[in-house]
Amino acid sequence: MVDTKSTVQVILPRLSDSDDESVVVFWHKSVGDTVATGETLVEVQTEKAVSEIEAENSGTLVEIKVDRGGVASVGDVIALIDPEGNKQKKESLHQPNGHSSKRGPGDRSFVKVSPRVRKIAKEKGVDLSSIVGTGPNGRPTVEDIEKAAFLEKEKVSVQELKKQTDVPEEKQQAGKRVIATPSVRKFARKQGVDLQQLPTEDGRITKDDVESYLNNKAILPLQTDADPQVVRQKLKGVRKAIAKAMSESKSTIPHVTHFDEVEVTKLVSIRESVKVVAAEKDIKLTYLPYIIQALVKTLKQFPELNASFDDSNQEILLKNNYHIGIATQTENGLMVPVIKHADNKSIFDLAQEISILSQKAAENKLTNNEIQGGTCTISNLGTANGQWFTPIINGPETAILGIGKITKKPIIKDDAFAIGSMISLSLSYDHRVIDGILAQNAINYLKKLLFEANGFRTI
Repeated sequence: MVDTKSTVQVILPRLSDSDDESVVVFWHKSVGDTVATGETLVEVQTEKAVSEIEAENSGTLVEIKVDRGGVASVGDVIALIDPEGNKQKKESLHQPNGHSSKRGPGDRSFVKVSPRVRKIAKEKGVDLSSIVGTGPNGRPTVEDIEKAAFLEKEKVSVQELKKQTDVPEEKQQAGKRVIATPSVRKFARKQGVDLQQLPTEDGRITKDDVESYLNNKAILPLQTDADPQVVRQKLKGVRKAIAKAMSESKSTIPHVTHFDEVEVTKLVSIRESVKVVAAEKDIKLTYLPYIIQALVKTLKQFPELNASFDDSNQEILLKNNYHIGIATQTENGLMVPVIKHADNKSIFDLAQEISILSQKAAENKLTNNEIQGGTCTISNLGTANGQWFTPIINGPETAILGIGKITKKPIIKDDAFAIGSMISLSLSYDHRVIDGILAQNAINYLKKLLFEANGFRTI
């Protein structure tokens, strides 16, 4: 059994403003391994990105509290490290029964907590020195005290457990003790939910548990659990993030979408000729880098499309950076890696970065920095043989360009029928910032660039 009094806690930090939980993806160390300060200890995934957590202390990893695939909340203890040269260990060698004769702030028997926490611990009969705190610097919180008191109370004898099983289920539910943060309890009260009615394995209830209970409660009267044709899938991970982001965007941003198309026969010819050179450099060249360069030039001419809307201050923020998000479909859901400073990159640079980011997205290895900071987004349905659609703006951006598959169609050229390569364009924009005429002018400018296919910087 690990002596928690002589260990240092590894706390799950807040990795983004919007994520309260993370999934443990991979432990770089095993129990018993030596850990150095600054060394990568574990990889965790938030709703859309994977981050590395480094060890803040050197020592030996003595316990992993959240296994691979497990979920941890911000502030949770995910591992314990026994520091090198631990002073208490050395002192214990010279004390009877391994105990020091001195007590004070350096001893775990003296725990720094707020007067309120100390009072509650005393009232509930909880030994503070036995608590693994989840507060700042590992200090015990009120929730830690309540959980410890609950776990202690749950240590019933076999006889008591037998008596409990004879009690009707309704009465057991009525007396069940639950562990929930004040914010979760407040949310449950507002929704009219009795926390004791929620099923839980360890007594701990989160906001997600309450929301799931409400969703199931709303759906169940319309369906029967006996229906073998109905399969319930709980929203989680990337799919949950997508649902939240799309709902917020569609409900807060007044969307308008313009549909258009343009002949890109010259662009097709240029790409085919350059494709050979790219292959020699081991670069996969698609049409996307050309569209990115054309879009960036358009954004410079129409800055309202490279902006965001600050609703709280009623301000339009025009961006001088051109960070283009690329909507990428993966097995885990839709990811939007961002190509930073796209205006400074050549066609080959863009092609290489697209390949790298797409691969990382597929492997679920995108970092927070690689999915944040976008100023305008491209969504490509051409790879799925799509044409026109109504892409949803990636808020707080003000525009998103949807592109379809390049197809050969009959066109009129010099008053005669001909066959040309055509690409469909769908531009969704925030009508609070962009008017219809401005949006159409921007599309017309983009069409001109793609049609003429001049000025692309290849290398």
